Amino acid sequence: MLKKRGQSQIITSVLIILLVLAAIVIVWQVVSTTVQRGTARAEAAVNCLGINLIIVSINGGLSSVIVERGVDDFELQGIKIIVEDVTTGIQSCSQEFATGLPNSLSQSTLLTSSCNGLPSGSYKLKIAPKISDNQCDVTSSLDFKV
Repeated sequence: MLKKRGQSQIITSVLIILLVLAAIVIVWQVVSTTVQRGTARAEAAVNCLGINLIIVSINGGLSSVIVERGVDDFELQGIKIIVEDVTTGIQSCSQEFATGLPNSLSQSTLLTSSCNGLPSGSYKLKIAPKISDNQCDVTSSLDFKV
């Protein structure tokens, strides 16, 4: 009887050790995944801070927009243009561009076909770059009237 009691204590100890190891592995997976996601978001945010896009001018009501890019070495994947009504703050239109983008220290003319035909009023044009599959926040805005 004494021999069986000793074996059950050993088995219990081994099972507790295995449960603790399993809990450590599970916690490590959660922590590791969270840290990796946080690192990726931080890298994307740093990239967004480093790019400099400025609206130079708006032509023909809103038929085209000239955008200038400052000094940076990021691979610009796109530019999103957002038009908001100044009085209501409601988004009137938006358009994304993946081609014809400015290189570092250059300008590009973006043809805003989907934003034509806005009713008369005051608007705010905003631009937001896209870098490394990350849509950045607005980097520049300009008020205009139609």
